[in-house]
Amino acid sequence: ETLGPNQYVVLADTISGTNKPGAPADLSGNVNVLYSEGILVAEHAHYDGVRYIDMTGHPYIRNRADDSILHAESIRFDTLTSKAILLNGTGQTSQGVETGHLYYKARTLTANKDGVTHGDHASFTTCDRQRAGYHIEAKTLDVYPGDKAVARDAVLFLGGFGIFFLPIIVIPLTHIEGGPGRQTGFLPVIGYSQAEGFYVKTRIGFAPSDTYYGYYRIDEETKLGLGLGYVAFFRRKDDKRAVDVNFYRFKSNQGAADQNNLQINDSENFSRTLRAQFGVNYQGNYAPGVFLPPSYTITGSVIHTGLTESQSYTFNKYGEGSQQSSLNLGFVDQRTLSPAVT
Repeated sequence: ETLGPNQYVVLADTISGTNKPGAPADLSGNVNVLYSEGILVAEHAHYDGVRYIDMTGHPYIRNRADDSILHAESIRFDTLTSKAILLNGTGQTSQGVETGHLYYKARTLTANKDGVTHGDHASFTTCDRQRAGYHIEAKTLDVYPGDKAVARDAVLFLGGFGIFFLPIIVIPLTHIEGGPGRQTGFLPVIGYSQAEGFYVKTRIGFAPSDTYYGYYRIDEETKLGLGLGYVAFFRRKDDKRAVDVNFYRFKSNQGAADQNNLQINDSENFSRTLRAQFGVNYQGNYAPGVFLPPSYTITGSVIHTGLTESQSYTFNKYGEGSQQSSLNLGFVDQRTLSPAVT
């Protein structure tokens, strides 16, 4: 509790060398390095007398909140920057994971003094046995304690098979309340149904900011095919405009043509009295085994609401292949002439 940002304490059973600043030393037995963000533990350590403490013998790091731990073959602690570099590091955290832990490993893990962990050539999963379940491999992985984990150039693996590439994955490590599309989990659902066969379905959430978030949808069904989706929610910081995008493409393995669904909704509040909405809905994939002509719906409205009068303009166009189509335009003007007459 009394350690400052750049202070640390070293404890060990035995110390060989000169036990003073600026002098090399070797430590053995229950070596502990305590610093402001956590504790490093190992069986052996060597201090070069200038800057670095190299720790070997089953070394690991625990953070101050005691909900994350990092293991490695060796750990180098920089006494000037309070940064720890782990060779072939593995870690686990329970932050933001409602059941179990988030497991991750990397060829090189760097734990900064602010608690952020950076990994190169990393992988992570929530499965205890990742090779028998699923895992994600990424070029880089950054874990921000109590906030999020960010993976770049990531590939989703089911067992030993890579099935999907994503340029970036953002996984919240906090429980988010409210708001549509706040997908915080990414654990696949595996099962079987008579119509779909064996299937694997997952939704991988992302949330670069509070104004842009959503999830990727992946459905692999042995009897039907592969479905890929993108669901995103865009919001202005002042909440005056909101845009929702939902795209889904299904590639059938039964010889049928690819099917697409697209839904876009845009609403904007120009002022306290004037607002507008616009929507597009295209549906080509209805249900397993259902093949109907693609349909589309385009809607729009502009609504003005005053103290004693209001106007609304509406537009609706619908079409289903060459079978049917319709067009509707509407205008309503409402005025309050007196308390008894409208």
